[in-house]
Amino acid sequence: SKDGLAVKDPSGKQSIKVAMLLPLKKDDEPRGNTSFLEFYQGTLLAMEDLKADGISANVSLYNTSRTHNEVRKIVESPDFADTDIIIGPVYEECLAPVIEYAEYNGAAVVSPLAVLESENSPLLYQMAPAMGDKYDKVKEMFSEGRHVIYINSSSPDEEMDREVKPLLPQGYREYTFTGDVRSAASAMQNLIDRRGDNVFVVSCTNELAVAQILASISSAQN
Repeated sequence: SKDGLAVKDPSGKQSIKVAMLLPLKKDDEPRGNTSFLEFYQGTLLAMEDLKADGISANVSLYNTSRTHNEVRKIVESPDFADTDIIIGPVYEECLAPVIEYAEYNGAAVVSPLAVLESENSPLLYQMAPAMGDKYDKVKEMFSEGRHVIYINSSSPDEEMDREVKPLLPQGYREYTFTGDVRSAASAMQNLIDRRGDNVFVVSCTNELAVAQILASISSAQN
């Protein structure tokens, strides 16, 4: 039975060994995944806070891609031995080798982003909120009295479209950004409600286009 499993107390160690498993880079993505890099940077900042409290941690970063076999190679490598805390992997289908390691060695596994459906263990800690909680939080942004403007683009965020659009209130306005900042700024002036709060939802995965859309909104507000 797994009921008796518990995380080993690392307090007697001079430094806690932390492993981060993130899908940082693929061959077809030379710049890497900036979202996961930012998550890594945020974790390092949190570790600095722990250091100020007298807790020392040695953090190792591993690139997992999105394959079960790659994760298994990582946890079976000599460098991974004696790891106390494992943050990741991001995708649930890659978790099994990590849980096996944790249950054999008494390590804690923190799933930072995935919403887990099938994997479970007394040593597994899920940090991502349930989908229902996330949707409730989004709904708060669209509370009564707020004017919602949904901005489409030629590079839409299809996942956000599926999740957010059903939550939009009746009477929301929609605009499609075509790349012309001046034209967009002019259109925004007619879409903004000057009498109350405005909420902009931008469906776009192109960083340059997002910056242009934000510039258009700023220009219209000014």
